[in-house]
Amino acid sequence: MLISSGGLHLRKHHRAAAVAIAVSATGLIPVAAHAASSTTIYVDGSNSACFDGGTGTAAQPFCTLQPAVDAVVPGDTVIVNGSGYLPVTITKSGTAAQPITIEGAAGSNAMVSDSSPPSGVPAFAFNGASYVTVTNISTENVSQYATFTASSHIVLDSFRAAPTFGQSAPSGFNKPGVEISGDSADITVSRGEFFDIGRTAPSLQIDAGSTGDVVSTNFLQGGDPSIVVNGASGTVITGNTAVASSGTHCGSGILLTGASTGSTIENNVIEPATSCTAAGTPASTGLLDVASTATSGTTVDYNVLGPGNKSNEYAWGGSDYQTAATFNAATGQGGHDITADPQLQINGMDYYIMSQSPVINSANSDAPGELPTDVSGSSRINDPLVADTGAGTYDYYDRGAAQLQAPGNTDLLVDGSGALGVTATATEWSSTGYTFDFGDGTGTVPGTYGVAQHTYKTQGTYTLTVTGTDSGTGKPFSDSTKYFTPTSATMWHDVRNANGSWQAGGWSIPGGSTGFQHTALTAMPDGSTQFVGVTSSGQLEHNIRFANGSWQGWRALNQPGVVVTSADIAGMRDGSAQIVEDTNTGALLHNIRYASGAWQPQGWAAISNGNNGTVVIAAVTAMPDGSTQFIGVDVDDLLEHNIRHANGSWQGWNIVHQRADFSIYGADIVGMPDGSAQIVEETAGGVLHDIRYANGSWQSQGWQSVSAPSGSTETTITAMPDGSSQFVDITSSGKIYHDVRFANGSWQHQGWAALGQPGNLLVSAADIAGFPNGSSQLIAMTKN
Repeated sequence: MLISSGGLHLRKHHRAAAVAIAVSATGLIPVAAHAASSTTIYVDGSNSACFDGGTGTAAQPFCTLQPAVDAVVPGDTVIVNGSGYLPVTITKSGTAAQPITIEGAAGSNAMVSDSSPPSGVPAFAFNGASYVTVTNISTENVSQYATFTASSHIVLDSFRAAPTFGQSAPSGFNKPGVEISGDSADITVSRGEFFDIGRTAPSLQIDAGSTGDVVSTNFLQGGDPSIVVNGASGTVITGNTAVASSGTHCGSGILLTGASTGSTIENNVIEPATSCTAAGTPASTGLLDVASTATSGTTVDYNVLGPGNKSNEYAWGGSDYQTAATFNAATGQGGHDITADPQLQINGMDYYIMSQSPVINSANSDAPGELPTDVSGSSRINDPLVADTGAGTYDYYDRGAAQLQAPGNTDLLVDGSGALGVTATATEWSSTGYTFDFGDGTGTVPGTYGVAQHTYKTQGTYTLTVTGTDSGTGKPFSDSTKYFTPTSATMWHDVRNANGSWQAGGWSIPGGSTGFQHTALTAMPDGSTQFVGVTSSGQLEHNIRFANGSWQGWRALNQPGVVVTSADIAGMRDGSAQIVEDTNTGALLHNIRYASGAWQPQGWAAISNGNNGTVVIAAVTAMPDGSTQFIGVDVDDLLEHNIRHANGSWQGWNIVHQRADFSIYGADIVGMPDGSAQIVEETAGGVLHDIRYANGSWQSQGWQSVSAPSGSTETTITAMPDGSSQFVDITSSGKIYHDVRFANGSWQHQGWAALGQPGNLLVSAADIAGFPNGSSQLIAMTKN
């Protein structure tokens, strides 16, 4: 079981009311103010007074969008509220001085949709139109979102599109989501969100003959490829994020074919699929692919390409390159490109930048088409915890569609699991300026980057406080939390039989099981149980309960000078046990106890502790193939996953994509009989559950909420031989509960069952292990 030290959450801000913009290859061009004679026309089909034969006043708006669009003249603005206005054809034109604007009402979800859309009809069809801006509109339940024919100087901004929100695309989804024909020019698609999982055509396609188009600051998920320029010259592709969909999207993220010369590709982020199953897709296809007919005058720089299933990141002029470095050496292009995981957090239709992402503060703000606001309409602000490595007037713009935003509130968390030595972590945008008070009268201490360590001299309950000034906003911040070092902690033990009954006599205290701050247990193939316990002084001890119910007794493990803060243990199929422990220095140590009782010759071995070097506590589980899987919560509040293969090699830590709007307080992992692993985590928003299948993929629905007892503070999990899993939960009131998730995914009918309190005492922590005979064993720590 994990108790993490918390960290930084970056979440996508809700879009503010959008403003009409126009973009050129050199940047922003303000749209001229409407003349005094311009008219505002209203559309609201939900208004009982609406009338399509009127003039579209606020008191009597149009019922549908098409009559309003037909009524506009240069300088007019159409305000859209409500939904159900599919399809719309725009043939009118404004002027450079008096454009026509169609925008969603502030605070509304203006939706162009239809329950039974005409086949092959786009939501918006621009035919012979010019100087029109469509902004802050959503569309769904259509195969195409927008088409442009014989049109020019059109801006499609803040446009959110999906076939049906929250669902995959229907079959036959084989047309481009947005298509700009060759007889159109100077079209801008900016700050859009295109959710195209299942689309077998590009999300955005520009046809041969078009010129001067701008694709800026869009988020595209799915589409194959995401963006295609097929013979259009002078195209600007800047600041977009293209995320592939595993198993379907195996082509390029950005593809230039034909005479797409003189194009610019800067500040983009391309994250590839983790697996590629589409038949006929060449493995050498580049994530960024520029044909030999398109290289003349084309510039590539400041992009991030994530490594994935591709053998090559780049295809340029018919040659393939595996990294940004080799691409630059051969072509002179991509001098500031990065080949690395962009560390995006994707959860359905929400996406986030994680705090260690290479996209942060690294874009060229003067790139053609770069916008001063991100896909959400949020301002470009400087993350003070990351060095400014970008270029241009502002060297702190982020690459891709989203700009990292400051955390909304301070969060102070403490890692120590009841020990005297603790690590306190605060989340704020301040590289300096933290002041920690540990509440024991020793005075305040500074904490660089929001982390400070302290050792209490006596046990007790302390109030920790952090204060300072945020260097990003200039505003003061403060947060407090309590930390409890128990004067005495006792481990209790109980057995749940395979039939659901409990052992006679209930909870009991194994000999010598007092004075611990942390314990864990695991089942062994021979029916015995092995335990590890961390004493209040940081000593790790080991115990065995044999299959006949007798005990070995606690034995201290020799680790001179090492202060352990927590540990976990996993019983392997060969009768060995693997132990991982966290120490007060932040080091993670690993050891193996063989079936013979001997320990691995090299003793405790240090292992990598996460992408940021800051996994504070790790949990371990045994897998049927002889490997072990680990999870850890790092100080950035990110869940990380690792594998130790059966041959002793390591996979390395990978950040698990998950909900980024909840702080993670703890997590546990268990290996199932079918080779999958189940993970449960305790968050500020409740208990979440996920499954990692044997092939390495994750359940399609992602993290699912578990209806845990009110006030849940810790949840732990174990696997049973029939494919079910059992859970134990501890609440803030010290109560202990038990639940079962069956192999088919359902939960036991009565839900969480309250267990008798060990010795009628409050419980502070617990663990559970499932055995081959279908029984399970529990331990609980009580606050004496």
